[in-house]
Amino acid sequence: MPQAPAPMTPDGGHSIGRLASYVRLLTGTVPRRTQAGGLALVLGASLTEGISISLLGPLLALLGTPAGGGEARDIAARVLLAGGLPLALPTIIAVFVAAVLCRAAFTRKRDVVLFDMQQDFTNALRRRVYRAVEEASWPFIARERLSHLSKALTSDVDGVAQGTRVFLQVLALAAVAAVQFAIAFAISPPLTLAVIGCGGIVAAFVRWRRGDAFEAGKRTQDARRATFDEISDFLASLKLAKSHNAEERHRLAFETALTRQTESMLAVNRRSVDAQFFIQAVSAGMLGAFVYAGAEFVHLTTPELVIMIVVFARLMPGLMRLQQSSFTIWQMLPVYDDLERLIARCEAAKEELVAGGSERLRLSDRIALAGVRFRYDKGRGPDVLDSLDLEIEAGSVVALVGASGAGKSTLADLLLGLQVPDAGTLSVDGQALSGARLAAWRRSIAYVPQENFLFNQSIRANLLWAAPEAGEADLRRALALTGADAVVARLPDGLDGKVGERGGSLSGGERQRLILARALLRNPTLLVLDEATSALDAESERAVWGVIDRLRHNTTVVVIAHRLSTLRNADRIAVLDGGRIVQFGTWQALTREDEGRFAVLLNASAAGP
Repeated sequence: MPQAPAPMTPDGGHSIGRLASYVRLLTGTVPRRTQAGGLALVLGASLTEGISISLLGPLLALLGTPAGGGEARDIAARVLLAGGLPLALPTIIAVFVAAVLCRAAFTRKRDVVLFDMQQDFTNALRRRVYRAVEEASWPFIARERLSHLSKALTSDVDGVAQGTRVFLQVLALAAVAAVQFAIAFAISPPLTLAVIGCGGIVAAFVRWRRGDAFEAGKRTQDARRATFDEISDFLASLKLAKSHNAEERHRLAFETALTRQTESMLAVNRRSVDAQFFIQAVSAGMLGAFVYAGAEFVHLTTPELVIMIVVFARLMPGLMRLQQSSFTIWQMLPVYDDLERLIARCEAAKEELVAGGSERLRLSDRIALAGVRFRYDKGRGPDVLDSLDLEIEAGSVVALVGASGAGKSTLADLLLGLQVPDAGTLSVDGQALSGARLAAWRRSIAYVPQENFLFNQSIRANLLWAAPEAGEADLRRALALTGADAVVARLPDGLDGKVGERGGSLSGGERQRLILARALLRNPTLLVLDEATSALDAESERAVWGVIDRLRHNTTVVVIAHRLSTLRNADRIAVLDGGRIVQFGTWQALTREDEGRFAVLLNASAAGP
């Protein structure tokens, strides 16, 4: 559908630019064929609307005396005779009814097509946002609030969808208004020009009274985001809040954000309602004035006067809707602006990974980190890893230990390929990880985080998420390796049993075993366990180490742990302090170094609860 002209607005150039960007995206997303069909239907509905109104004159002329409407009667006679139809009341009624039915059919199909256009655009926009977030690098995602990403993909896209529906309706309303103005102008140009002039004055006044719609939309968007953040924080910390009896603090923060949002929306609504009241009042006065002027000064016939009354009676509400729709569109633009900014930020942080493929990267020699430096705040620091050197031999079991903040999790992110060193090198079998090698590396590793996350689906679905091609025997083998087969056996539905929201129907240890089984199902080259045994009892933890022992020499395992007593079977233990490896050796060798950092950590662990 052709681009609509920007509605009159007090907003600055930025909002005009956003509207132009929005229209370009809309017209570039919806197929041209659909746009052409929508335009044809909009025109068809508008023209049949005009025909049905125009036929009121001949109809009234035939019902009245010839002197009361001779001109309208003559026009109808010429049109009907040109079509081979007699000038008779049944003919006029039949044509009138046909025009009304055609308008109804056009309107129905128009609304269906416009809704399809709205859905096509909304789905395309949501896919764009989803794809941009999906392809963004982990450092970018880690800096973003998840609540903002969730809001963008849900309520923000829905807000743009609502604005798009209104925008497409504006095109239909504008077409109908144009036809109605044409009919009125054909009957009385002076009166029609007067209506247009007065309508422009009213529109200018309403625009001034409503204020800057774009800025109002920005304030409302900010207020909604704050409310969404409070809701997200409350739900994320619900267990902690209840255990600390802190629900009231969350409620007060939520009430503050909600009050701000409500005040912003009420202010906008009040201005909108006031504007509608003013338009209705002025429209009623204008209608009366124009009827009087048409009868007393312009000397319109009764049929012509009736048509003018019908046109203006239908035109004024349409103009009111156009005003309201214009205001709604300008308020929607800040939401669209936020989405475009998010997409731009995501695309700027896009990972250079090779999409698709099934290649895996085998580790035959070693993983080597040399002189690695890394900081999260690239501008100011501090360094989280500082000139770190480490070699992990293929098939070995290496434990990473250190106090909180020593850099263990950051080092794990580097090994997983989620972060990139700011300086130094990280290589696998002597070659750096990038491009196709990095994509193959991620297909070859498995990660078990400290947060034991499970999807609210069946055990089978949770396992297959990691390896969709796995068969029944593969699932049973992975469960048996971790002792999770006992968890499955006690469920009535077995593998098809649901685990609940985030695995809430299982204990912490049961969840962790299932997550470990899911990781092993990938048959990983590198397995990273980030405090993965912290939720397990001593017996279950020994069982996990039994699994690790069976993986030795075939799978390289990196274990991050605070409970140092569990690391006796590790081939090497790397001790981190201040972002560096300060000790590296076997359990036996490190325990003999009485003055080393490992001895301090071991003594602190033994003295703990």
